[in-house]
Amino acid sequence: MLRSLTVDVANDTLILWCVLLTLIHLLSYDYLSKSTGSPLSFNAIFLAAVLLSSRMGQDRSSFVLLFESLVLFGLGPQLRQTLKPRSTYELLTCSQTCLLATGLAYISVFAVAAYAALCGLITLVAPVLFIYAYGFKNDIRGPWDLPNVKEYKHA
Repeated sequence: MLRSLTVDVANDTLILWCVLLTLIHLLSYDYLSKSTGSPLSFNAIFLAAVLLSSRMGQDRSSFVLLFESLVLFGLGPQLRQTLKPRSTYELLTCSQTCLLATGLAYISVFAVAAYAALCGLITLVAPVLFIYAYGFKNDIRGPWDLPNVKEYKHA
């Protein structure tokens, strides 16, 4: 039944819908909330997972994709909110990164190298580059700024 859901839809249209639904998820997710997020966000990402799983070749692959999306997007935020006050939050992040790198190793060594380079760029190079570029910051004062009011003292 799931495979017949998008039989009449072209691949390009399906990819576009999945990208748009993922963007809706990213834009409507309540990042400050202690709950699992907004219903619009959850429904958008789960519909994208359903659309993608409808193109899977086997029922087992469809089930794994839907189950993983439910775990990652439905239960994952609640787990992270529970673990955040404890010191295990950083351990969870590092273990997820290592698990993803291990999963990518089954696909390609190049994918692992690209993922490691991207993680290194985001966590190491970008902050160092930001701190270096901050030294060149020029503070320009003009009529658009709020005035600095100095106190006037009588002699």
